[in-house]
Amino acid sequence: MRGNRISYTLGLLGILLVFLVINARWIWVFRHGQPLDIDEAGYLGISIVDYYGFLHDGIRGLLEAIWAPSVQAPLTTALAGLFYCVTGPHVIVGFAVPLLSGAAIIAATYFLGCSLGSRQVGLVSAALVASCPIIITYSRSFTFALPTTAVVTMALVALLRSDRFRLFSWASVFGVCLGLMPLARTMTIAFVPGIILGAVIYTISEPADRRQRLLVLAFSLLLALAIAASWLGPNGRYVFHYLLSFGYGNHAAEYGPSQSMFSLAKWLLMARIIITYVYLPYFLVLLAGVLSMLLLAGRSIAQDGVNAFFRTLASTPSLPIIIYVASAMVALASSQNTGDAFLAPIVPAAIVLSVWSCRKMSSSRVYRFAQASAVIFVMILGVTPSLDLNLSIARPWSVHVPVLGSSTVTDGRAEIETYEANGGFTSDDPAEPINPVTGRAWVDFSALTSAEIRKMGGDTPVAFGFRHYLYNMNTVGLLQLIKNGRESSLTMVDPIVTGDTILGDLAWLTNGDAAQACLLLTSDDEARQFLPLVTNGRMVDAAMQAGFKSITRWAMPDGHYVTVWKRQTNEPSCQTTADRMAGYPTSPSP
Repeated sequence: MRGNRISYTLGLLGILLVFLVINARWIWVFRHGQPLDIDEAGYLGISIVDYYGFLHDGIRGLLEAIWAPSVQAPLTTALAGLFYCVTGPHVIVGFAVPLLSGAAIIAATYFLGCSLGSRQVGLVSAALVASCPIIITYSRSFTFALPTTAVVTMALVALLRSDRFRLFSWASVFGVCLGLMPLARTMTIAFVPGIILGAVIYTISEPADRRQRLLVLAFSLLLALAIAASWLGPNGRYVFHYLLSFGYGNHAAEYGPSQSMFSLAKWLLMARIIITYVYLPYFLVLLAGVLSMLLLAGRSIAQDGVNAFFRTLASTPSLPIIIYVASAMVALASSQNTGDAFLAPIVPAAIVLSVWSCRKMSSSRVYRFAQASAVIFVMILGVTPSLDLNLSIARPWSVHVPVLGSSTVTDGRAEIETYEANGGFTSDDPAEPINPVTGRAWVDFSALTSAEIRKMGGDTPVAFGFRHYLYNMNTVGLLQLIKNGRESSLTMVDPIVTGDTILGDLAWLTNGDAAQACLLLTSDDEARQFLPLVTNGRMVDAAMQAGFKSITRWAMPDGHYVTVWKRQTNEPSCQTTADRMAGYPTSPSP
């Protein structure tokens, strides 16, 4: 037994080492000094603020930065800020957080599989998770997806390891992880009821020591509430307004049409979304798990009857995981906005269930050999395209699946390459929409803007009258924070609010978020903006009506221009800006 335990431990360590080496190299080669997506730039900017808070005032400064009014969950950015304390505020260091979170997910998946089935289930599940495209892709992207997934998976491990809340230590770990979920990503508030429901049913399904165990469960829930309230307390009203707006309100319309949860079209859409993130081979793994569980349930009902089946189900540790996965999928389906990798926290648990249920189908050698062969084949499809963008197999490969349509089989690109392609950027290599030289030029252009704003006056309020994929409020603000330790007052137009009309833009410039802006930036590059589009001609008309005057323009790396407008006002700060702009070149090149 000890030899087997050591073998499985070494297997897990080997998987972790390969995962870390492959993805750390990829991040260094393909992300260092290259463009960030708009969300990454914003989150990294928050992490720099957290770092300076800790640098100036220690833990107190870090907590003040975390507790500052915000709708963005603080865990990922705070962890990155702590890494900067060792290395300095280097953006590339921030990527250690999603990378190490990926390793934590793999380890937690192993222990979840061990708790549910066996070490074999744990190791196979860990290997599948380590090679799963959504885990690989988001280990290379500075978002909240993988830290959140790590916290959720560890919460499920603690739930099973608590032995129905007999073990106070594991119950406490469960409470901590449950409380950290909203602090890792606010949308996981929608996943919390499913985990709690699973925990309650798992606890009460066994009569022995039920009252005592319910008290331990209550303690863990109070602990979770206290941890979540430490940040949601001061920020809850902002968070819930944000979640309702982007999940079910006006902004949700940006992400797709509204469909009934009870319609076939909705669940076909959910299937397509799953394929988008995990690709077709892993979708088939998950589908095999669902079919296996249904077949096992049908076999049990046929042999023992319905009542015996439900009694057995209530006693198995698979029940809380099934409840969590099912409730989380329903929560995602309830909104038009399926978000950026909102699916990620569901994937490890779903893979564990699939491996566990498929292994229970049969113990014959032929079946086990076929299962092992399928797992190895799926892992190869997941890993090999993601080794290097220069490999021919890194290019996207899709097939047409009846009903589901075009479905990705393999794709070696990370989220940033997909983001750039969606932004209209193209090159001779489909796997790399922007070559490294051009990518560096876009980073330098944001740096140029940051430097020019600093020359005008570091506190000059600036409004962005467009929403460019690679050059925007967040990319400029991040470079201001890195270079100066502070950022100007920056704002960006929201066409959902303005309606992309002259009157709407005029209201934004005179009474809205840009009312205090001394400078306005507009761009004629409409092809590389987010939808819904901000029409440059309408913004220019609104700017002139609001009393702005064009004072210079800057050449963008793609040949388009950014026009700089100055508000004609007697405000001293804006007058100072005008003086500093005197004599500036009309088309500085990055």
